Amino acid sequence: MPDRAPVEQVLARGDREGRSAMIVLGVDRFRSIGESLGHAAADDILAALAARLHATIGPGDTLARVGDDELTVLCENLSDSGHAISLAARLVGAVTGPVVVGEQELFLTASAGVAFAGAGAPATSLMRDASSALYRAQRRAPGGV
Repeated sequence: MPDRAPVEQVLARGDREGRSAMIVLGVDRFRSIGESLGHAAADDILAALAARLHATIGPGDTLARVGDDELTVLCENLSDSGHAISLAARLVGAVTGPVVVGEQELFLTASAGVAFAGAGAPATSLMRDASSALYRAQRRAPGGV
């Protein structure tokens, strides 16, 4: 389970101007990539992806790695839930494509799940809901939201 502390801090500040959203992004088949190339290569891949993702998120969004193959983006004070859904699609697009590791070029895809919370919502619920949405997206079609 991802670390709840950043999510709890976001929700504890209050949600006076809008809702919060959590996007959980999973790199498809990442565990098998890590097993075949090694953990150092897997970390290099995530570092390259983090740079792409940072260029995609907005100034009020927070990107964090919460698992071996999962990253989250916290969006605060949303006036429109469409922003988080659109951002999730852009994040999936940012991951999709080639990444060079050593002398190998890998073509990656990702899936995303999005959950929303209002003021006072427990962080555990937000993370559980976003993770559930990710797993549903991965089952439907890898590379989806």
